[in-house]
Amino acid sequence: GHAWKDTTALLSDALGAGGRIKIDVTTTPSKDLTDENLSKYDVLLLNYKDTPKGAPETRWSEANKQAFLKAVRDGKGLVVFHHASSAFTNPNWDEFEKAIAGGWRSKGFHGPAHEFTVKKTDAKHPISEGLPAEFKHNTDELYQNSVMVPESIVLATAYSDPKLPRGTGKDEPVIWVNSYGKGRVYENVLGHDAK
Repeated sequence: GHAWKDTTALLSDALGAGGRIKIDVTTTPSKDLTDENLSKYDVLLLNYKDTPKGAPETRWSEANKQAFLKAVRDGKGLVVFHHASSAFTNPNWDEFEKAIAGGWRSKGFHGPAHEFTVKKTDAKHPISEGLPAEFKHNTDELYQNSVMVPESIVLATAYSDPKLPRGTGKDEPVIWVNSYGKGRVYENVLGHDAK
């Protein structure tokens, strides 16, 4: 349901521009999510949704899951991008939900993709510093009913118009932060596709 190859390429290009950030992408997490390999990185970015149809090397073993949790708990930064917040929901992996600061999980939904306005909250945080008070966002899915784990700080919201299909009439969180152990976690549910 998501063109993850396109969004991964776009994220890699944007983050790697200018050479300030070195980017590595894995499509074989079963091989790469190990304590030794993850120790090389400062930040992990998830643009991943588990799928039963994926090849064996795309599936996380129990050892992979524990290495991921340990890396974040011990201080790695974590960026959770869009559909990654719905990974490991059937059955729900409760500790993953805590580590990624919630999100879509099994309760989220969205109506048809549309343009909407993103509004910065009053929360003071380096991630949202310099962000305009509001901006028009491209046609995208507006995630609604996201799970918010305790102590999450919402940095931006978007209003879900009740006149639209499945609209809630609420300001829905779209960007927020939290911590997991010593790890700093940033969740951004915007970005269904490269547009």
